[in-house]
Amino acid sequence: MTSPTPGSRYRWVALFTVLFGLFTYGTITTVISASLKTVADDLDTSTGSLAWAITGPFLALGIGNPIFGKIGDIHGRRRFFLLGMSVFTVASLGCAVAPNAAVLIALRALAGLGALLVFALFWLVLRPVARLRADVARMAAGDLSTPVGE
Repeated sequence: MTSPTPGSRYRWVALFTVLFGLFTYGTITTVISASLKTVADDLDTSTGSLAWAITGPFLALGIGNPIFGKIGDIHGRRRFFLLGMSVFTVASLGCAVAPNAAVLIALRALAGLGALLVFALFWLVLRPVARLRADVARMAAGDLSTPVGE
């Protein structure tokens, strides 16, 4: 039995990193839906006013997907993927300590932009050789992120 080459180990680390990014994309879209009433109570606002906390990330994802895919092509996919993970992480941590609904909505939209960078560049970061395995893993990560978010 031969040991894995450094290149094959790198591919698995890259695949895991990209799948983790995809998993975060799935959770950003569902995590607040399950706890909307509790969040509204904590922030002394109505659930109706927090509708933008759910809509904001979807809006960011819908508008920016083709734009950020092209920007990643031009300026470097890996760099923008890592930027997206960083933006998503920082904005999500900010959401946890948001003092009011307006800040929560703004940070959720920013987290949506970070998740968008991850999602828009998902396939582009992976090499074509790993696409079949990645497709199966992508479906699993996407399918698991919704119940975890709820």
